[in-house]
Amino acid sequence: MLLVSLLSLFNKRLINTFLLLIPFIFISISFIIFSQKIYISTFHTFFATLLVGSVKTLGDFLKENAEKRRMKEFLYRYVPDIVADNLLKQGELKLGGETRNVVVLFSDIKGFTSRSEKLSPEEVVSFLNVYLTRMSEIIRYKYNGTIDKFIGDAIMAIFGAPISYEDDIDRALKCALDMRKELKKLDEELGLDLDSGIGIHYGPAIVGNIGAPFRMDYTCIGDTVNTASRIEHLTREIDAEIIVSEEIVSRTNNFIFEYVGSYLVKGKSMQLNLYKLISEKLNT
Repeated sequence: MLLVSLLSLFNKRLINTFLLLIPFIFISISFIIFSQKIYISTFHTFFATLLVGSVKTLGDFLKENAEKRRMKEFLYRYVPDIVADNLLKQGELKLGGETRNVVVLFSDIKGFTSRSEKLSPEEVVSFLNVYLTRMSEIIRYKYNGTIDKFIGDAIMAIFGAPISYEDDIDRALKCALDMRKELKKLDEELGLDLDSGIGIHYGPAIVGNIGAPFRMDYTCIGDTVNTASRIEHLTREIDAEIIVSEEIVSRTNNFIFEYVGSYLVKGKSMQLNLYKLISEKLNT
């Protein structure tokens, strides 16, 4: 144990290399001594060194694997799975992004700011943790969406990055419907009457690691993101819980929509044709 403790003070790679070389050194020395007709038993020394080396190497291997598992668990709580996997494989993340078509979903609890003023900070945090957990489980685990960020009680999620699928739009729409159902369940459980608004838009956006070398986010930026956010805000003015753009409606035949009108949103020079998501079509 003393030997292992002393060895742990030095560079691990050098130690492991040295320990692996010791048996060969003993073999060489034993051969030279034997050729000189001097007979000395080196078995116990050889065996002890080999045992110490094996235990040390195995211990380092198990410790490194345990550290990687812990790191992986921590990373998965902060970044998308594929980003965490790349970081563990490559050992670094670089700034940069790419333009790709994505579905952006914004969700927000209507009137939550005014309601939260009547609660203590601890109560607000406790509720938000429950609410965000329930919504996140639907986004991430049920529909494979990527949670971009939390902004208070607001959630931004993307479908189509880092990995895109043919049914990104359908999954986003199903996700929105299930998020609404889950909020109703939560209202019943907690005796609340909260309501949420969801806005969904489809289009090109820049997706990637954005920020500074020492602090970056895997995020999505661009006009598509801004438009989805503006659409979500309209749920406070329009009698609709889930509002989607024409870009969404024109790319799926599996849902029932209701046209709610053309609206001019901030940042857009032309009006947007918007629709209320009613439900998923029943299979016939």
